[in-house]
Amino acid sequence: MSPATNSVMGSVPVNQAGIGSAMNDSTRLVGGALGIAVLGTVMNSVYLDKISVLEIGNTISPDAYEGISSSIQGAHIMAESIPDPNVSQAIIEAADHAFVAGMSDAFMVTAFVMAAASVISLLILPSKIQPTEM
Repeated sequence: MSPATNSVMGSVPVNQAGIGSAMNDSTRLVGGALGIAVLGTVMNSVYLDKISVLEIGNTISPDAYEGISSSIQGAHIMAESIPDPNVSQAIIEAADHAFVAGMSDAFMVTAFVMAAASVISLLILPSKIQPTEM
């Protein structure tokens, strides 16, 4: 963050530092919100794909399945309420596996974006510091 902020603030004249700071903060907030949205979508999509293949058949109600597919916490809560320990354990294992798979894919997307941003920064940003105009 510090080098990026320094780069932004170093590229605007001193008399427009407030505008530069506001722009820096705005882009950081928008980037954070978009990152959360994209990575959350990737993770949720993978989680739902992995949970949808859960082979518990007719042993649970549609409401219980909805709770299981809503989140990993929902899956653990629903598993506690199921009297059959084998089904309960299968639900917990499947939810845990789906959650880890979703997080892994989200981290892979993050790694790709970070690598691409690094290459773009290397190509676009100047290699020497330019003096600030007063």
